[in-house]
Amino acid sequence: MKHRGEVLNKIVTQLNISKTKLVKRVGYDRTTYYSHIKKEDLDYAILWAYGKAIPYDFTKDFPEMKEHIPEYTKEITDFEEMKADRDKWKDKYYELLEKYHGLLENRDRQD
Repeated sequence: MKHRGEVLNKIVTQLNISKTKLVKRVGYDRTTYYSHIKKEDLDYAILWAYGKAIPYDFTKDFPEMKEHIPEYTKEITDFEEMKADRDKWKDKYYELLEKYHGLLENRDRQD
């Protein structure tokens, strides 16, 4: 398992980014940054926030991060990808709709 904090620090160092400016953009202070780079299992949401501020795509280093970041979106480049994306969201909608109806039925039975 890659050390997420070390990867963050390596990228910041390689890109010669001012830590003071970076933490200001992300909304942290320098002390927090130094605690973040010590964390082997740094939360993906925190890493994502740094990536947006740098900018750098940490999903290159941690592909599994895509599954943990709800706002991560891959650029759709062709019609087949568009259909797959549409179907994914349609299926998600139907899944949530079924759960909602199940909750309503349970509530009605309890009344």
